[in-house]
Amino acid sequence: MSLVFISPDPVKALGLEDFISNYHVVCTFKHPILEFLKKKKIEVFCLEKFLEQNKDALKNINIKNYLEKFRNTGKLIANNHVLNYLDKLKRKNEMDLKILAFKPNPRFFKVCKENNFKILLPDADIARELEDKVIFYEIFTKYKKISLLPYKIGILENFKFENVFKKFENFVVQKRRGYAGNSTYFIKNKKDFEKLQNEFPDDEVKITKFITGPTLTLNACATKQGIFVSKPFLQITGEKLLSRQKGGTCGVSFDIDQICDEKILTEIENQTKLIGKIMYEKEFRGIFGLDLILTDEQEDSCLRRNDNGVYVIECNPRMTISVPHFTKRELASRQKPLLMEHLEEFEGKNEKWKMKNGKCKEEDSCFPRNDIKGASLILRNKSSKEIILKKTFPAKWHKYNLKTQKIVETDKGFEFENLPKIDKNELLFFTMFQEKGYIVHPDMEYAEIYFVENILDKNFKIKKEVLDLIKKCK
Repeated sequence: MSLVFISPDPVKALGLEDFISNYHVVCTFKHPILEFLKKKKIEVFCLEKFLEQNKDALKNINIKNYLEKFRNTGKLIANNHVLNYLDKLKRKNEMDLKILAFKPNPRFFKVCKENNFKILLPDADIARELEDKVIFYEIFTKYKKISLLPYKIGILENFKFENVFKKFENFVVQKRRGYAGNSTYFIKNKKDFEKLQNEFPDDEVKITKFITGPTLTLNACATKQGIFVSKPFLQITGEKLLSRQKGGTCGVSFDIDQICDEKILTEIENQTKLIGKIMYEKEFRGIFGLDLILTDEQEDSCLRRNDNGVYVIECNPRMTISVPHFTKRELASRQKPLLMEHLEEFEGKNEKWKMKNGKCKEEDSCFPRNDIKGASLILRNKSSKEIILKKTFPAKWHKYNLKTQKIVETDKGFEFENLPKIDKNELLFFTMFQEKGYIVHPDMEYAEIYFVENILDKNFKIKKEVLDLIKKCK
Protein backbone atom coordinates (compact mmCIF):
# COMPACT_ATOMS: atom_id res chain seq x y z
CA MET A 1 0.00 0.00 0.00
CA SER A 2 1.14 3.54 -0.80
CA LEU A 3 -0.13 6.21 1.59
CA VAL A 4 -0.11 9.76 0.21
CA PHE A 5 -0.72 12.90 2.26
CA ILE A 6 -2.03 15.85 0.22
CA SER A 7 -1.51 19.34 1.65
CA PRO A 8 -0.38 22.68 0.21
CA ASP A 9 1.79 23.01 3.33
CA PRO A 10 4.02 19.92 3.92
CA VAL A 11 4.15 20.59 7.68
CA LYS A 12 0.60 19.24 7.97
CA ALA A 13 1.86 15.84 6.74
CA LEU A 14 4.37 15.39 9.58
CA GLY A 15 4.05 12.67 12.19
CA LEU A 16 3.48 9.63 9.99
CA GLU A 17 7.07 9.42 8.70
CA ASP A 18 8.15 7.37 11.72
CA PHE A 19 5.67 4.51 11.50
CA ILE A 20 4.41 4.27 7.92
CA SER A 21 6.48 2.61 5.22
CA ASN A 22 5.88 3.62 1.60
CA TYR A 23 4.72 7.07 2.73
CA HIS A 24 4.55 9.98 0.27
CA VAL A 25 3.80 13.70 0.56
CA VAL A 26 2.33 15.97 -2.12
CA CYS A 27 2.57 19.70 -1.40
CA THR A 28 2.33 23.03 -3.20
CA PHE A 29 5.11 25.05 -1.63
CA LYS A 30 8.77 24.54 -0.84
CA HIS A 31 9.55 24.46 2.87
CA PRO A 32 12.68 23.96 5.02
CA ILE A 33 11.08 20.81 6.50
CA LEU A 34 11.45 19.04 3.13
CA GLU A 35 15.12 18.45 3.95
CA PHE A 36 14.06 16.59 7.10
CA LEU A 37 11.63 14.42 5.12
CA LYS A 38 14.37 13.68 2.58
CA LYS A 39 16.64 12.41 5.37
CA LYS A 40 13.75 10.23 6.54
CA LYS A 41 13.60 8.79 3.00
CA ILE A 42 10.07 10.10 2.48
CA GLU A 43 9.27 10.75 -1.18
CA VAL A 44 7.90 14.27 -1.70
CA PHE A 45 6.31 15.76 -4.80
CA CYS A 46 6.54 19.52 -4.36
CA LEU A 47 4.70 21.43 -7.09
CA GLU A 48 6.90 24.51 -6.67
CA LYS A 49 10.10 22.46 -7.05
CA PHE A 50 8.67 20.62 -10.04
CA LEU A 51 7.85 23.90 -11.80
CA GLU A 52 11.31 25.30 -11.12
CA GLN A 53 12.96 22.17 -12.48
CA ASN A 54 10.81 22.24 -15.63
CA LYS A 55 10.45 25.98 -16.21
CA ASP A 56 12.04 25.83 -19.67
CA ALA A 57 9.25 23.55 -20.88
CA LEU A 58 6.45 25.53 -19.23
CA LYS A 59 6.97 28.76 -21.25
CA ASN A 60 6.36 32.19 -19.73
CA ILE A 61 4.73 30.90 -16.57
CA ASN A 62 5.01 33.09 -13.46
CA ILE A 63 5.59 30.40 -10.88
CA LYS A 64 4.60 32.45 -7.81
CA ASN A 65 1.31 33.56 -9.39
CA TYR A 66 0.62 30.05 -10.67
CA LEU A 67 1.12 28.51 -7.21
CA GLU A 68 -1.44 30.86 -5.67
CA LYS A 69 -4.14 28.83 -7.45
CA PHE A 70 -3.24 25.72 -5.44
CA ARG A 71 -3.63 26.79 -1.82
CA ASN A 72 -6.29 24.18 -1.02
CA THR A 73 -6.31 20.40 -1.27
CA GLY A 74 -9.06 20.23 -3.91
CA LYS A 75 -7.21 22.37 -6.42
CA LEU A 76 -3.85 20.78 -5.59
CA ILE A 77 -4.95 17.19 -6.20
CA ALA A 78 -6.69 18.27 -9.43
CA ASN A 79 -3.46 19.75 -10.82
CA ASN A 80 -2.33 17.81 -13.92
CA HIS A 81 1.28 17.56 -12.70
CA VAL A 82 0.09 16.13 -9.38
CA LEU A 83 -2.25 13.65 -11.07
CA ASN A 84 0.58 12.52 -13.36
CA TYR A 85 2.78 11.92 -10.33
CA LEU A 86 0.06 9.96 -8.53
CA ASP A 87 -0.61 7.88 -11.64
CA LYS A 88 3.09 6.98 -11.93
CA LEU A 89 3.20 6.14 -8.24
CA LYS A 90 0.18 3.88 -8.61
CA ARG A 91 1.66 2.04 -11.60
CA LYS A 92 5.09 1.78 -9.98
CA ASN A 93 3.74 0.13 -6.83
CA GLU A 94 1.04 -1.85 -8.64
CA MET A 95 -1.41 -1.15 -5.85
CA ASP A 96 -4.16 1.28 -4.91
CA LEU A 97 -3.28 4.67 -3.50
CA LYS A 98 -4.62 5.57 -0.07
CA ILE A 99 -5.06 9.30 0.45
CA LEU A 100 -4.99 11.55 3.52
CA ALA A 101 -5.38 15.33 3.49
CA PHE A 102 -5.53 18.40 5.68
CA LYS A 103 -8.83 20.31 5.27
CA PRO A 104 -10.24 18.35 2.30
CA ASN A 105 -13.05 20.06 0.38
CA PRO A 106 -15.78 18.67 -1.95
CA ARG A 107 -13.58 19.04 -5.03
CA PHE A 108 -10.89 16.94 -3.35
CA PHE A 109 -13.35 14.08 -2.81
CA LYS A 110 -14.65 14.39 -6.38
CA VAL A 111 -11.15 14.10 -7.89
CA CYS A 112 -10.27 11.14 -5.65
CA LYS A 113 -13.45 9.33 -6.69
CA GLU A 114 -12.80 9.97 -10.39
CA ASN A 115 -9.31 8.49 -10.05
CA ASN A 116 -10.24 5.55 -7.80
CA PHE A 117 -8.12 6.78 -4.90
CA LYS A 118 -9.21 5.42 -1.52
CA ILE A 119 -9.76 8.29 0.91
CA LEU A 120 -8.90 7.62 4.56
CA LEU A 121 -11.07 10.49 5.76
CA PRO A 122 -14.68 10.97 6.94
CA ASP A 123 -17.43 11.77 4.47
CA ALA A 124 -17.13 15.37 3.24
CA ASP A 125 -20.82 16.26 3.68
CA ILE A 126 -20.95 14.96 7.26
CA ALA A 127 -17.75 16.76 8.22
CA ARG A 128 -18.95 20.01 6.65
CA GLU A 129 -22.24 19.78 8.55
CA LEU A 130 -20.50 19.23 11.90
CA GLU A 131 -18.03 22.07 11.30
CA ASP A 132 -20.89 24.51 10.75
CA LYS A 133 -21.11 26.43 14.05
CA VAL A 134 -24.89 26.83 13.71
CA ILE A 135 -25.71 23.24 12.77
CA PHE A 136 -23.38 21.78 15.43
CA TYR A 137 -25.33 23.53 18.20
CA GLU A 138 -28.67 22.62 16.63
CA ILE A 139 -27.66 18.93 16.60
CA PHE A 140 -26.27 18.70 20.13
CA THR A 141 -28.63 20.99 22.05
CA LYS A 142 -31.07 18.11 22.67
CA TYR A 143 -28.48 16.09 24.60
CA LYS A 144 -28.73 17.19 28.23
CA LYS A 145 -25.38 15.65 29.22
CA ILE A 146 -23.60 17.92 26.73
CA SER A 147 -23.20 21.44 28.11
CA LEU A 148 -23.50 24.13 25.44
CA LEU A 149 -23.29 27.86 25.98
CA PRO A 150 -26.65 29.70 26.05
CA TYR A 151 -27.33 30.73 22.47
CA LYS A 152 -29.66 32.15 19.85
CA ILE A 153 -29.61 31.34 16.13
CA GLY A 154 -31.07 33.45 13.35
CA ILE A 155 -30.52 35.92 10.51
CA LEU A 156 -28.30 38.70 11.82
CA GLU A 157 -30.41 41.68 10.70
CA ASN A 158 -33.49 40.23 12.45
CA PHE A 159 -31.99 40.51 15.94
CA LYS A 160 -32.69 43.54 18.12
CA PHE A 161 -29.71 44.56 20.21
CA GLU A 162 -31.86 45.38 23.25
CA ASN A 163 -33.36 41.87 23.34
CA VAL A 164 -30.02 40.10 23.00
CA PHE A 165 -28.35 42.38 25.56
CA LYS A 166 -31.17 41.84 28.03
CA LYS A 167 -30.63 38.08 27.86
CA PHE A 168 -26.82 37.91 27.61
CA GLU A 169 -25.37 41.38 28.31
CA ASN A 170 -21.96 41.04 26.61
CA PHE A 171 -22.15 38.44 23.86
CA VAL A 172 -20.32 36.78 20.96
CA VAL A 173 -21.53 36.53 17.36
CA GLN A 174 -20.20 33.70 15.19
CA LYS A 175 -20.73 33.20 11.49
CA ARG A 176 -21.20 29.65 10.29
CA ARG A 177 -17.64 29.21 9.05
CA GLY A 178 -14.26 30.84 9.41
CA TYR A 179 -10.69 30.37 10.54
CA ALA A 180 -8.17 31.99 12.91
CA GLY A 181 -10.97 33.85 14.69
CA ASN A 182 -12.01 35.84 11.61
CA SER A 183 -15.68 34.81 11.94
CA THR A 184 -16.01 35.55 15.67
CA TYR A 185 -17.07 38.98 16.94
CA PHE A 186 -17.12 40.14 20.56
CA ILE A 187 -19.98 42.60 21.08
CA LYS A 188 -19.91 45.13 23.92
CA ASN A 189 -22.33 47.80 22.75
CA LYS A 190 -25.08 48.66 20.28
CA LYS A 191 -22.66 50.42 17.93
CA ASP A 192 -20.56 47.25 17.52
CA PHE A 193 -23.66 45.17 16.86
CA GLU A 194 -25.24 47.50 14.30
CA LYS A 195 -21.94 47.80 12.45
CA LEU A 196 -21.84 44.01 12.15
CA GLN A 197 -25.50 43.88 11.06
CA ASN A 198 -24.82 46.40 8.30
CA GLU A 199 -21.83 44.39 7.10
CA PHE A 200 -23.46 40.92 7.13
CA PRO A 201 -27.25 41.48 7.25
CA ASP A 202 -28.29 38.21 5.58
CA ASP A 203 -25.89 35.88 7.40
CA GLU A 204 -27.30 33.21 9.69
CA VAL A 205 -25.32 33.40 12.93
CA LYS A 206 -24.98 31.86 16.35
CA ILE A 207 -25.05 34.31 19.26
CA THR A 208 -23.75 33.09 22.62
CA LYS A 209 -23.27 34.67 26.00
CA PHE A 210 -19.73 35.92 26.56
CA ILE A 211 -18.26 34.19 29.60
CA THR A 212 -14.79 34.48 31.07
CA GLY A 213 -12.46 31.56 31.57
CA PRO A 214 -9.70 29.58 29.88
CA THR A 215 -10.43 28.08 26.47
CA LEU A 216 -9.36 24.48 25.97
CA THR A 217 -8.98 22.38 22.87
CA LEU A 218 -8.33 18.68 22.38
CA ASN A 219 -7.92 15.99 19.75
CA ALA A 220 -10.07 12.88 19.67
CA CYS A 221 -10.76 9.97 17.34
CA ALA A 222 -14.12 8.30 16.67
CA THR A 223 -13.73 4.59 15.87
CA LYS A 224 -15.60 1.31 16.05
CA GLN A 225 -13.34 0.44 19.00
CA GLY A 226 -14.53 3.50 20.91
CA ILE A 227 -13.80 7.20 21.23
CA PHE A 228 -10.16 7.96 22.00
CA VAL A 229 -9.50 11.32 23.66
CA SER A 230 -6.30 13.29 24.20
CA LYS A 231 -5.53 15.32 27.25
CA PRO A 232 -6.93 18.84 26.67
CA PHE A 233 -4.60 21.73 25.84
CA LEU A 234 -4.93 25.35 26.85
CA GLN A 235 -5.75 27.36 23.75
CA ILE A 236 -3.69 30.54 23.49
CA THR A 237 -5.84 33.23 21.87
CA GLY A 238 -5.86 36.93 21.17
CA GLU A 239 -2.14 37.67 21.74
CA LYS A 240 -1.65 40.96 19.89
CA LEU A 241 1.87 40.08 18.79
CA LEU A 242 0.57 36.97 17.02
CA SER A 243 -2.95 37.77 15.77
CA ARG A 244 -5.05 40.82 14.92
CA GLN A 245 -8.25 38.95 15.86
CA LYS A 246 -9.39 39.04 19.49
CA GLY A 247 -10.44 35.40 19.21
CA GLY A 248 -7.58 34.41 16.91
CA THR A 249 -5.86 31.12 17.72
CA CYS A 250 -2.21 31.75 18.59
CA GLY A 251 -1.18 28.28 19.72
CA VAL A 252 -1.63 25.76 22.53
CA SER A 253 0.01 24.91 25.83
CA PHE A 254 0.10 21.32 27.05
CA ASP A 255 0.63 22.48 30.66
CA ILE A 256 -2.88 22.52 32.16
CA ASP A 257 -2.34 21.01 35.62
CA GLN A 258 -3.16 24.33 37.32
CA ILE A 259 -6.39 24.66 35.34
CA CYS A 260 -7.89 21.16 35.23
CA ASP A 261 -8.28 18.92 38.26
CA GLU A 262 -9.37 15.29 37.96
CA LYS A 263 -13.09 16.17 38.11
CA ILE A 264 -12.76 18.62 35.23
CA LEU A 265 -10.68 16.17 33.19
CA THR A 266 -13.31 13.47 33.74
CA GLU A 267 -16.11 15.85 32.70
CA ILE A 268 -14.20 16.80 29.53
CA GLU A 269 -13.53 13.17 28.70
CA ASN A 270 -17.17 12.16 29.26
CA GLN A 271 -18.59 15.00 27.15
CA THR A 272 -16.06 14.36 24.36
CA LYS A 273 -16.80 10.64 24.28
CA LEU A 274 -20.54 11.29 24.12
CA ILE A 275 -20.09 13.81 21.29
CA GLY A 276 -17.78 11.39 19.47
CA LYS A 277 -20.30 8.56 19.89
CA ILE A 278 -23.09 10.69 18.42
CA MET A 279 -20.83 11.78 15.57
CA TYR A 280 -19.96 8.14 14.86
CA GLU A 281 -23.65 7.24 14.78
CA LYS A 282 -23.99 9.95 12.12
CA GLU A 283 -21.27 8.05 10.19
CA PHE A 284 -18.40 10.41 11.00
CA ARG A 285 -15.16 8.47 11.47
CA GLY A 286 -11.64 9.40 12.51
CA ILE A 287 -9.85 12.36 14.05
CA PHE A 288 -11.63 15.49 15.19
CA GLY A 289 -10.99 18.45 17.48
CA LEU A 290 -13.21 20.01 20.11
CA ASP A 291 -13.05 23.50 21.66
CA LEU A 292 -14.35 24.08 25.19
CA ILE A 293 -14.37 26.81 27.83
CA LEU A 294 -14.12 26.58 31.62
CA THR A 295 -15.94 29.08 33.79
CA ASP A 296 -16.95 29.69 37.39
CA GLU A 297 -19.87 31.93 36.31
CA GLN A 298 -22.36 29.15 36.98
CA GLU A 299 -24.66 31.19 39.15
CA ASP A 300 -25.75 32.98 35.98
CA SER A 301 -29.36 31.95 35.41
CA CYS A 302 -28.99 31.49 31.65
CA LEU A 303 -26.13 28.96 31.88
CA ARG A 304 -27.10 25.31 31.73
CA ARG A 305 -26.06 23.87 35.10
CA ASN A 306 -22.74 22.03 34.98
CA ASP A 307 -21.00 21.06 38.22
CA ASN A 308 -17.53 21.35 36.69
CA GLY A 309 -18.01 24.48 34.58
CA VAL A 310 -17.15 22.82 31.25
CA TYR A 311 -18.96 24.14 28.15
CA VAL A 312 -18.56 23.06 24.52
CA ILE A 313 -17.93 25.81 21.96
CA GLU A 314 -17.45 24.11 18.60
CA CYS A 315 -16.16 21.08 16.71
CA ASN A 316 -13.38 20.74 14.12
CA PRO A 317 -14.32 17.46 12.36
CA ARG A 318 -10.93 16.92 10.71
CA MET A 319 -7.24 16.85 11.47
CA THR A 320 -6.44 19.94 13.51
CA ILE A 321 -3.36 22.12 13.17
CA SER A 322 -1.91 20.58 16.36
CA VAL A 323 -1.99 16.97 15.09
CA PRO A 324 1.55 16.84 13.54
CA HIS A 325 3.20 18.29 16.66
CA PHE A 326 1.04 16.22 19.01
CA THR A 327 1.77 13.02 17.06
CA LYS A 328 5.52 13.60 17.37
CA ARG A 329 5.11 14.18 21.10
CA GLU A 330 3.01 11.01 21.49
CA LEU A 331 5.67 8.96 19.72
CA ALA A 332 8.47 10.48 21.81
CA SER A 333 6.46 9.49 24.93
CA ARG A 334 6.00 5.97 23.54
CA GLN A 335 2.24 6.40 23.26
CA LYS A 336 0.12 5.04 20.46
CA PRO A 337 -0.81 8.10 18.34
CA LEU A 338 -4.41 9.07 17.72
CA LEU A 339 -3.38 9.28 14.09
CA MET A 340 -2.73 5.53 14.14
CA GLU A 341 -6.19 4.96 15.61
CA HIS A 342 -7.53 7.02 12.69
CA LEU A 343 -5.72 4.89 10.11
CA GLU A 344 -6.81 1.63 11.75
CA GLU A 345 -10.44 2.78 11.67
CA PHE A 346 -10.28 2.98 7.88
CA GLU A 347 -7.78 0.21 7.11
CA GLY A 348 -7.79 -2.13 10.09
CA LYS A 349 -4.64 -3.05 11.99
CA ASN A 350 -1.54 -3.27 9.83
CA GLU A 351 1.65 -4.96 11.04
CA LYS A 352 3.69 -2.48 9.00
CA TRP A 353 2.22 0.47 10.89
CA LYS A 354 4.71 0.53 13.74
CA MET A 355 7.45 2.91 14.69
CA LYS A 356 10.50 2.24 12.57
CA ASN A 357 12.68 2.11 15.69
CA GLY A 358 10.26 -0.27 17.42
CA LYS A 359 9.65 1.95 20.45
CA CYS A 360 5.90 2.49 20.18
CA LYS A 361 3.80 0.87 22.91
CA GLU A 362 1.07 -1.45 21.71
CA GLU A 363 -1.61 -0.53 24.23
CA ASP A 364 -4.57 1.57 23.22
CA SER A 365 -4.56 5.35 23.23
CA CYS A 366 -5.32 6.56 26.72
CA PHE A 367 -6.65 9.60 28.56
CA PRO A 368 -5.05 11.68 29.92
CA ARG A 369 -1.51 11.94 28.57
CA ASN A 370 0.13 13.49 31.61
CA ASP A 371 3.74 13.41 30.47
CA ILE A 372 3.42 15.68 27.41
CA LYS A 373 4.54 19.21 28.26
CA GLY A 374 5.44 22.35 26.35
CA ALA A 375 3.62 24.43 23.77
CA SER A 376 3.37 25.60 20.19
CA LEU A 377 2.83 29.13 18.88
CA ILE A 378 1.47 30.19 15.48
CA LEU A 379 2.70 33.29 13.65
CA ARG A 380 0.17 34.91 11.32
CA ASN A 381 0.02 37.87 8.99
CA LYS A 382 -1.57 40.60 11.14
CA SER A 383 -1.81 43.03 8.23
CA SER A 384 -4.94 43.61 6.16
CA LYS A 385 -2.76 43.11 3.06
CA GLU A 386 -0.64 40.22 1.86
CA ILE A 387 3.02 40.18 2.85
CA ILE A 388 6.07 38.43 1.42
CA LEU A 389 8.46 36.74 3.85
CA LYS A 390 11.86 38.40 3.79
CA LYS A 391 13.62 35.75 5.84
CA THR A 392 13.23 32.21 7.05
CA PHE A 393 14.71 29.85 9.63
CA PRO A 394 16.03 26.31 9.12
CA ALA A 395 13.70 23.59 10.39
CA LYS A 396 15.97 22.90 13.36
CA TRP A 397 16.07 23.10 17.12
CA HIS A 398 17.51 26.42 18.31
CA LYS A 399 18.80 27.77 21.60
CA TYR A 400 17.81 31.26 22.74
CA ASN A 401 20.06 32.87 25.35
CA LEU A 402 17.86 34.85 27.73
CA LYS A 403 20.74 37.16 28.74
CA THR A 404 22.35 37.94 25.39
CA GLN A 405 19.14 37.37 23.35
CA LYS A 406 21.19 35.50 20.77
CA ILE A 407 19.77 32.58 18.79
CA VAL A 408 22.01 29.60 18.04
CA GLU A 409 21.03 26.86 15.57
CA THR A 410 21.64 23.22 16.51
CA ASP A 411 22.04 20.27 14.13
CA LYS A 412 18.95 18.49 15.51
CA GLY A 413 15.94 18.01 13.21
CA PHE A 414 12.22 17.57 13.97
CA GLU A 415 12.53 14.98 16.74
CA PHE A 416 11.57 15.13 20.40
CA GLU A 417 14.00 12.50 21.66
CA ASN A 418 17.63 13.13 22.71
CA LEU A 419 17.10 16.88 22.53
CA PRO A 420 20.03 19.32 22.72
CA LYS A 421 21.00 20.16 26.29
CA ILE A 422 20.51 23.71 27.54
CA ASP A 423 21.49 25.63 30.68
CA LYS A 424 19.22 27.64 32.97
CA ASN A 425 19.68 30.81 30.89
CA GLU A 426 18.60 29.18 27.62
CA LEU A 427 15.29 28.41 25.96
CA LEU A 428 15.02 25.51 23.51
CA PHE A 429 12.66 25.92 20.56
CA PHE A 430 11.99 24.48 17.10
CA THR A 431 11.22 26.73 14.12
CA MET A 432 8.83 25.75 11.34
CA PHE A 433 8.92 28.79 9.02
CA GLN A 434 7.78 28.96 5.42
CA GLU A 435 10.44 29.71 2.78
CA LYS A 436 11.74 33.20 2.09
CA GLY A 437 9.56 34.76 -0.64
CA TYR A 438 6.40 32.94 0.52
CA ILE A 439 3.24 35.03 0.03
CA VAL A 440 1.15 35.31 3.21
CA HIS A 441 -2.45 36.49 2.98
CA PRO A 442 -4.20 38.31 5.87
CA ASP A 443 -4.73 36.11 8.97
CA MET A 444 -2.88 33.21 7.34
CA GLU A 445 -0.13 31.43 9.29
CA TYR A 446 3.46 31.49 8.07
CA ALA A 447 5.28 29.79 10.94
CA GLU A 448 4.96 27.59 14.01
CA ILE A 449 7.37 27.51 16.93
CA TYR A 450 7.47 24.50 19.26
CA PHE A 451 8.65 24.40 22.87
CA VAL A 452 9.22 21.50 25.28
CA GLU A 453 8.86 23.58 28.46
CA ASN A 454 6.06 25.74 29.84
CA ILE A 455 5.96 29.18 28.17
CA LEU A 456 3.10 30.73 30.20
CA ASP A 457 3.23 32.79 33.39
CA LYS A 458 1.00 32.29 36.45
CA ASN A 459 -1.77 34.27 34.72
CA PHE A 460 -1.58 31.94 31.69
CA LYS A 461 -0.12 34.67 29.50
CA ILE A 462 2.93 34.16 27.29
CA LYS A 463 6.09 34.93 29.25
CA LYS A 464 7.96 38.13 28.37
CA GLU A 465 11.14 36.29 27.34
CA VAL A 466 9.11 34.18 24.89
CA LEU A 467 7.50 37.29 23.40
CA ASP A 468 11.00 38.80 23.07
CA LEU A 469 12.06 35.67 21.19
CA ILE A 470 9.04 35.93 18.87
CA LYS A 471 9.93 39.55 18.07
CA LYS A 472 13.43 38.47 17.03
CA CYS A 473 11.99 35.73 14.81
CA LYS A 474 9.33 37.84 13.08
